[in-house]
Order: sequence, then structure tokens, then C-alpha cells
Amino acid sequence: CKGDSFDMKKPYRQLNGRIVASGETCKSVAEQIHISPQAMSAKMQGKSFFTAAEMAAIGEILHFTELDYYTYFIIPMEKKGILT
Repeated sequence: CKGDSFDMKKPYRQLNGRIVASGETCKSVAEQIHISPQAMSAKMQGKSFFTAAEMAAIGEILHFTELDYYTYFIIPMEKKGILT
């Protein structure tokens, strides 16, 4: 989890930055959304997908706006070629 620019191996670098800036860690967010730290790591690396419920819960924890959901979840999926 960490960073700014897009990296195919770390599609959620911006999300990680937001997590850290909010005083959280990937582990603490994982606990709050009821998934294991290992599952959170796999999702942050793009090896598995966040569910809608997980995205909503993360958004609540990090106080996302509608644009934030797009920025932190949809754009990384588009860049990884998952959404067309």
C-alpha cells in the first residue's frame, strides 16, 4: 500500500495515499470493513476486486465525495483494462 502515479502492479496507489493521509492503515481499514489484511493487500494490488459494499464502507471511513469514488476505484480499474 503507498504513492501517487499509476502502476499496473499497484493500481490503488492513490487510495493508499488517501488512507495514510486520513491517519489509517490498510490493516485498520481492512478490519473496519471486515476483511483480512491479506484480502485488503490483494485488492490494493489489483489481484482481486473490491465489492460495492467494500467500496461504500471505505468511502464512509475516508469521507469520500461522489467524485472520490470515481477517482479511487473506477479510474484504476479503467487503467488496468478491467472497465472499457
